[in-house]
Amino acid sequence: MPETCGQDPIPYAREEVQVLHTLLPESISKQILDSPIKSDVVWALKIADIVHFTCHGNFILDDPSHSHLLLRDWETDLFTVADIREMKLDGRQLAYLSACHGASNRREKLLDEGIHLAGAFQFGWVPTCHWNPLAS
Repeated sequence: MPETCGQDPIPYAREEVQVLHTLLPESISKQILDSPIKSDVVWALKIADIVHFTCHGNFILDDPSHSHLLLRDWETDLFTVADIREMKLDGRQLAYLSACHGASNRREKLLDEGIHLAGAFQFGWVPTCHWNPLAS
């Protein structure tokens, strides 16, 4: 999201995406959502193994579960920590957040909790790798 209504432009957002596009091998399917709404991102998260967000993010001090990424429709339909956690996206590999406040949580009573955007992806994205520490 190089441009977001009501926010400062993100310089180099397009360049960041282009660099990723050139670094990833052709065997990896890529789809760029230049200015997505929440439903676009929800759909993409259900089929993608790897996602990269280049957008604004915001944290909500009084309720960190309502911290959110600012998508095109952020003024009417926020994409929140709670939304991400509820998706239960088993089998995904990586979510990279190039967004402000991706891991912010300044609520004193919750400082040891992962209630932020990065934590929501860690909670919701359970890798498919089944490792047994007891196996030799």
